Amino acid sequence: MWINSQDVAGKRVGRLLQILIVISTMLIAACGGGGGGGPGDGPDPEYGKTTVSGIGWLDIEMPTLEATFDTYEQTIDIGGSSFEPPAARRTAPGGFFTYRVTWKNEATGESGDAYSCVICLFALTYWDAYDISLAPGANRITVTVDDNAGNVGRDTITISRVVDTTAPTVTSTFPIAGASGVAPDAIIFVYFSEALTPESVEGTSVMLTTAAGIPISTTVQVDQTYAGQGYAHVHPVSPLAAGTTYGITVTTAIRDVRGNYLAAPYTMTFATR
Repeated sequence: MWINSQDVAGKRVGRLLQILIVISTMLIAACGGGGGGGPGDGPDPEYGKTTVSGIGWLDIEMPTLEATFDTYEQTIDIGGSSFEPPAARRTAPGGFFTYRVTWKNEATGESGDAYSCVICLFALTYWDAYDISLAPGANRITVTVDDNAGNVGRDTITISRVVDTTAPTVTSTFPIAGASGVAPDAIIFVYFSEALTPESVEGTSVMLTTAAGIPISTTVQVDQTYAGQGYAHVHPVSPLAAGTTYGITVTTAIRDVRGNYLAAPYTMTFATR
């Protein structure tokens, strides 16, 4: 079954920026002189561009130039460069010319067309395909370019989807468990071992309670540290009573961005001053 890759505007803009950077680098190199050989001299074997037939060649350059890549994501974006369609066939009066870049994932059986953009100045074509579904384990993805002049190029990458089964845990809180002298208007923070699914963090999964376990009205927000760890901040709707013991309960409804739920409930108590 053929599945057309989605033209995601944000990703496309990012890819075009990458292309502009590459073009700028090539222009600088060309203007600097020396070296010899320009982009129009054909594929550079250093980057593994593979010719199957005629002048055809193709190279996978995103997400890596290497032959393998590991990810936790369920989809992958790929991109690269391929040969420029022959000018004579592109401009032939009344002629019909086809140039197609396609991909196939052997692990899922899915395949589709990649978006391609010819850069005549550098005698090559940039192509990309977004949101290719990945099966758990190894996904061998083959990308092929061909035209009706018989030119064919092909490259392959193996992308391993690593399945994350590690449950998130509560790593710390503020105030710390058993603290006393906490300000009645304090904001309570609960820190986790990894990033969380925002929808799973709310007033019934992270609760402020009385010492007897009765929930207190709060607003709960989720955020993420620079290190990628999730945390919740709990804001009591009204200031807490002075000299009183309160509790924080975190339920197993909390889940990380991979869908793993908190392994066990967490509770702690603190006292206001």
